[in-house]
Amino acid sequence: MTPRFFVDACLPRSSVKVLRDLGYDAVDAREVSLGGVQDPEIFEYAQKEGRVVVTRDKGFGNLTRYPLGSHEGIVLLRLPSTYTVDQINDVLKKFLERAKAEKLGKSLVIVEPDKYRLRGP
Repeated sequence: MTPRFFVDACLPRSSVKVLRDLGYDAVDAREVSLGGVQDPEIFEYAQKEGRVVVTRDKGFGNLTRYPLGSHEGIVLLRLPSTYTVDQINDVLKKFLERAKAEKLGKSLVIVEPDKYRLRGP
């Protein structure tokens, strides 16, 4: 099953375009009036809509708060704060081109500039 994505407001708006250009169903937090809301609201919306959260917010990497298998999936981009919009989007695109999208469900994926780690239930 092809994942559907929810892009957190801490990522550039253009990240949604990257996902859509790759053929994914993706929404930006700001498109659904969730820019600037707290993590629990983002998480609740994403789960209700069956979407994988894509974020830079390290709070989503907390396995106690977001246990593996209890959600549609979380993709956490751990990138230097100095990364430009283009660099962020390039890492996201390269990750999605390499990763098996169907394995993202129910998992936590930590994406770094040159690698990614997938932790599944």
